Amino acid sequence: MDTSRTGTLGDGPPAREPVDMALLDQLATRQAGHVAVWQAVVLGLPRSSVTELVARRGWTRAHRGVLRVLGGRSDDLGRVWAALLCVAGIGGPERAASRMREGGEQADALARAVSDVAVVTGFSAAWLMGVRGRPPAVPQLLVERGTQVRGRPVRVVRSRRPAGDVRWIDGVPCAVPHRVLWDMAWIGRRTDRAVVNVADAAVDLDRTRVLSIDEFLGAVADPLSFGLPVRVPRAMVRAADRVRPGFSHSATEARGRVVIRQTLEEFGLETTSRPYLLRDETGRMVAELDVAVTELQWGLEIDGPHHDAPSVARRDRVRDGRVRQVERWDVTRYHHTLVSQETTFRHRVRRDALDRLARHGRRAA
Repeated sequence: MDTSRTGTLGDGPPAREPVDMALLDQLATRQAGHVAVWQAVVLGLPRSSVTELVARRGWTRAHRGVLRVLGGRSDDLGRVWAALLCVAGIGGPERAASRMREGGEQADALARAVSDVAVVTGFSAAWLMGVRGRPPAVPQLLVERGTQVRGRPVRVVRSRRPAGDVRWIDGVPCAVPHRVLWDMAWIGRRTDRAVVNVADAAVDLDRTRVLSIDEFLGAVADPLSFGLPVRVPRAMVRAADRVRPGFSHSATEARGRVVIRQTLEEFGLETTSRPYLLRDETGRMVAELDVAVTELQWGLEIDGPHHDAPSVARRDRVRDGRVRQVERWDVTRYHHTLVSQETTFRHRVRRDALDRLARHGRRAA
């Protein structure tokens, strides 16, 4: 692609470039031959010069506010970048200015500012990550809640995204893999193949070492620890059951809940009947606990086999640390194999309950 060609207006001298065209060329190369008008303006191009620049250099308009340079890609990857740049026009200039103040290469700051506003997700990101199949004709993006995209050629999922939660695939900003699967389940929730699509994608990502099955199961079992919304799409839950190797954690967890409830009733303690959403003093959700005894500020977790994976275990430690930062709360974990040893399991729960009561200066009822 060539963005450095100089042109002339009439018979006069070559027109003076209002912006460093080599820098625009570098930026366009990073973005599959596309440049957003707002990016050019941030680099110093007057908006009044955009039409002249387009005509003189043989560029075309890919979308509203997005230019395709001569030789730029118009294939699936080109459509993805055009969609990203179009949506990033809302908030992108401010993010770019902030990143440029931090120093570093201007082209890099401008490209990364796009990822601050939107990232590729769903079936579009799955394709970029190597999942078999064609990408959707309309790119699928993850944006912050409240982002307006009316009239833009994209399909979006609106949700809060942890800062820095981005995976760069061949230079394209994508959602992290477990978020991609979550969004595939959400986008396809009304289709007959939603469960199959998510399960097949999870297997493909495991095969290519992008996301292990254990991490996928961990994201379904404890979405908050993975930065996901609490309510997991039904298709994702069913996909997890489909790929889980001969184990039903839901049945084991249900039996564990019963044993915990019965055992703690001996001490006059009440347990939550459903998973408990623990919030900090600001109201922010910290964790979803399998069982909670709120009067003792105590969470009890029944860990399925996916928690044995080192990556999931690390997340568990981080999550438990956040729980303990909430005033006086603590959490105890029980391995799923313990649930099948009911006598031993009850003994452990009794012992832990007595210890928790003692910490609160209480005696068993």
